[in-house]
Amino acid sequence: MFAKGLFWFRRDLRLYDNAALHNALTHCSQIACVFVFDENILGKLADKDDRRITFIWKSILEIQEKLQKLGSDLFIFYGDPIDLIPKLSSSISAEAVFTNRDYETQALTRDEMVQAKLNEKKIQFFTSKDQIIFEASEVTKPDGKPYTVFTPFKKTWYKTLDNHEYDFLASYPIERHLKSTGVASRLIQKEEIESIRLKLSKPGRNEPVLQVRSLSDMGFVEAKDLIVGAGSAAADEQLDSFIKTHLLSYKDQRDFPDLRATSNLSTHLRFGTLSIRKCFRAALNIVRAQTEPKAKENAETWLSELIWREFYSMILQAYPHVQEKAFKPEYQNLMWRVDEKLFQAWADGMTGYPIVDAGMRQLKQTGLMHNRVRMITASFLTKDLLIDWRKGEAHFARYLLDFDLASNNGGWQWASSTGTDAVPYFRIFNPSLQSGKFDPEAKYIKEFVPELKNIEPAKIHKLEFSVANYPKPIIRHDEAKNAVMSLFKRTTAMKDKES
Repeated sequence: MFAKGLFWFRRDLRLYDNAALHNALTHCSQIACVFVFDENILGKLADKDDRRITFIWKSILEIQEKLQKLGSDLFIFYGDPIDLIPKLSSSISAEAVFTNRDYETQALTRDEMVQAKLNEKKIQFFTSKDQIIFEASEVTKPDGKPYTVFTPFKKTWYKTLDNHEYDFLASYPIERHLKSTGVASRLIQKEEIESIRLKLSKPGRNEPVLQVRSLSDMGFVEAKDLIVGAGSAAADEQLDSFIKTHLLSYKDQRDFPDLRATSNLSTHLRFGTLSIRKCFRAALNIVRAQTEPKAKENAETWLSELIWREFYSMILQAYPHVQEKAFKPEYQNLMWRVDEKLFQAWADGMTGYPIVDAGMRQLKQTGLMHNRVRMITASFLTKDLLIDWRKGEAHFARYLLDFDLASNNGGWQWASSTGTDAVPYFRIFNPSLQSGKFDPEAKYIKEFVPELKNIEPAKIHKLEFSVANYPKPIIRHDEAKNAVMSLFKRTTAMKDKES
């Protein structure tokens, strides 16, 4: 048992069902909580009204308010956590630091450096699994190697869960440790935190710590168009709403962007305002309770989507090279087209293909994009325009509110046929057919491409219209299809010849 500990919030912006927070509370007599806006990440952001920063800010303010009601508080800093976490730990006389694991290469390197500095100060560093159910080493082939195809991974994932469901899906009972009748709170009290704040803010031989009280302290402004409610209360409300209104029709409706029938939980799962264990518990309980096959199938489809998230996380952990390179080495040096004008037309939603343009405009206007449309727009960039998937991945990374490296990378490599379990290169989305099938009345298209509001849906899907302020198609799909087929065939032939 440690006298004092520090809990470090990261991708787990909630107080409840939080693995590392539970471990901190059960292994320390008292803890303090901290969140650090990492200057190494924020310094690279192009937009000062980045929606993600606003979402994080509002979510941690919710946490801070809850902690203040419990007589404690939240330290909020801006700077380099490699320096700040050891410095704060020393300031509160912490004997241990607790946090939840992150699996991105940059995060792993950061944590190694934090741990080294803490070790120098004789402070222990503990990490917990929280953002996924299984890590890469927990779901493997019989020979211990990671899966590279989703379906067998999913089967083993279920089998592993069946054997240890309570161990992996059980909620962490934090409430009783935060405050119990007749028992002193395990949270360091606000008066002591204020004293530490004052100490850290005083000028001295070292630079004073920048404690954040507003977004402007970091050079950011609040995004006024945030359409996803921030914080764990909003996350729980969205989960309840999805289960009540869309879960039992999920498979039937999820591919139609105008229906808004997806879970809309990806942002909450990305920032941890919602526990992934809670999602799986809810989904499994509903699946098991269903007696009507169709309803059960719909709920199982959402479960499968959650497992896709686990799959891409596993791929990132087991094959970190995918962050920079194609998963399939034979496609690493594909001769992608370099054409900034074509790329910009795609990025601005001005390709002349309405379903593509609607998706790209939705992305910029809202920070979100329907999953079916993500596949369509990614296929169009890589298969129609023959532009490197990494440029598209970076564009999504800039604008997506729910940006998650593992899922974004996995999705882009899937669409471009360079990744694990990818769509075969000869399967190419036809944007006009996709448009007619999944937005038959063009409701979604007209919402984000208002230039076409007076055009009949059938003409929109067949590209049989002319509007003064809307471009003609920037490329012919049939010609582009032949070009990309030739590109992949040449590359495959070269690989076969070399081997």
